[in-house]
Amino acid sequence: MYHERIPRSPAVVLGHPISVLSGRSHDGSRFSRGVLRSLAFEKAFCLYRLNEPKKALEIILACPSPSQKLLELKAQVLYRLERYEECYQTYREIIKQSHDEYEDERLSDLLAVVASLAATQQLTKSETPQQAEHTYELLYNTACRLAAEGQYIEAKVKLLAAEELKPKDVSVIATASNNSVVINRDQNVFDSKKKIRSCTVEILEHKLTSRQRGAIAFTQCLIALYNQQFDYCLQLCDKLLKNFPLMKEGAVLIKSLVLVKDNKVEEAVELLKKFTPEKVDDHLKLKLTAVLLLLSQNDKDGALQLLESLVEFSYQPGIVSALVTLHLSKNKHDEATKLLNKAVDWHTNNKIIDITKQTPTSSQNQVQHHGPRLQQRKLPPKKKKGCR
Repeated sequence: MYHERIPRSPAVVLGHPISVLSGRSHDGSRFSRGVLRSLAFEKAFCLYRLNEPKKALEIILACPSPSQKLLELKAQVLYRLERYEECYQTYREIIKQSHDEYEDERLSDLLAVVASLAATQQLTKSETPQQAEHTYELLYNTACRLAAEGQYIEAKVKLLAAEELKPKDVSVIATASNNSVVINRDQNVFDSKKKIRSCTVEILEHKLTSRQRGAIAFTQCLIALYNQQFDYCLQLCDKLLKNFPLMKEGAVLIKSLVLVKDNKVEEAVELLKKFTPEKVDDHLKLKLTAVLLLLSQNDKDGALQLLESLVEFSYQPGIVSALVTLHLSKNKHDEATKLLNKAVDWHTNNKIIDITKQTPTSSQNQVQHHGPRLQQRKLPPKKKKGCR
């Protein structure tokens, strides 16, 4: 129960939010709200520690002239919210304005943001800071950025150096364990089950980004699948769908695999057909997986119908080739010719590629059955000779 009288001593006022550091974050939050509205940093910090970063950011943004420490907290909050571009700009501003003994810490935080930008493909070369790498944090965050850019050999060198400086960091162990499980695939499942436990400890909830936690949750689904724990795998997939929207495509693919292993191919196909992901590429992956399942059941009509429904991809070389092959397998040579001619016209008009070079097998079959008509169309138009 708090005293109704507001304390006059600044030391007393500022002392109460320190309750945050002793695990009483709610006390600090309530005190800051009820006693002194001018304690923006203390109030925002309490909310940040209570894992309410959105509310913390509202308080920070309401300050017209934020102090240095408030800017530092803003950067941390933005990182927690995974608003990496804003976080990056905030850290750049902080580093320009500060000249003290915490330069390495700020640079390490900036590199963590850069690694996240690289992982989400939002990073340009000019945004990559150059720095000395003499601490664990600097090495580790640089390694994360290199891995996100596909420079795995360079990333491994940095990680090994980081490991020598701080080999028992819980986030490093979790990342390494998850990667080890991925490498194991369906081999050594017992070892994978043991290692995945280190990836799911509670302390990691706020040490890893949602993308990293989503990857670990996806790996858990795979382990359950490899271990033939199908009911448990479906439960994990539902959890993955609910908690990590960016991993929806992977969850649906695993659920379809479980159904296939349970000899429920038709249900798997329906699941893949009905699900509509946000990304266009994911939509194509799921539908092509359904096509493969239909072909595994020798359902050529179903595969043909599904491929023809992919209107936005209908003139891509792989789709054209698959459709032509299916038409020819059903002795529908006229349909194959018509489709290939349409594809040639579309690519010619849009000046993209020579479709016939991308589908050589289909072109050969088409010529074999229908003569040189298409081959003549491939020839460039003759230039008219000018009169002398």
